[in-house]
Amino acid sequence: MSISLLPPFTFITLFALLSFVMQRHHVLMCLLSLEATLLSLAFGITIMNASPTSMDMFYCVVILSFAACEAAVALAVLVVITRSFGSDLINSVNTNKC
Repeated sequence: MSISLLPPFTFITLFALLSFVMQRHHVLMCLLSLEATLLSLAFGITIMNASPTSMDMFYCVVILSFAACEAAVALAVLVVITRSFGSDLINSVNTNKC
């Protein structure tokens, strides 16, 4: 494990989570924060990888493929919310209308 690269990994993860908490009014900002969190997890697994033959690289590829699927589904949901409610504000989505 490379100790010199560990602080940037933790900084990226904490910044993404802080951004998720602070920008929770827009759906797009929440999705970007979640995407940054998943990418920082993949980056952290790559940094902490002891050898290229270990299973950590497989887990990194799995996390990246889940992140890609999450991004595609989230953008589809964002388009539906924007067309239905006129904006991407989370407050405009009222579950009582269902």
